[in-house]
Amino acid sequence: MVSEEASFQLQVHVIPGASKVQIGGTRNGALRVWVRSQAVDGAATAEAGRVIAKAFGVKDRQVTCLRGFTSRSKVFALEGSRPDLNRQLELLLDDGDAASS
Repeated sequence: MVSEEASFQLQVHVIPGASKVQIGGTRNGALRVWVRSQAVDGAATAEAGRVIAKAFGVKDRQVTCLRGFTSRSKVFALEGSRPDLNRQLELLLDDGDAASS
């Protein structure tokens, strides 16, 4: 039997230095995340992780950046209930106007 608690990988496009924190819609197949932090010393990546955690209803420690630490294109791993994560991802990907976080 396969556990529904599993790692879920998510492609993300981070937009640093935004005036408003938002998440939603896509760019080249990746979930868009706007953060206020600048792309300096990992600040934008860390904030993106927190925004993703809040949007998916998981704890910050359940979100880890796997690839793209110095790039706008990143891959994050999320730990949690796969059906819940999939459902929330569908909502966020459909949100062309982006959801404020």
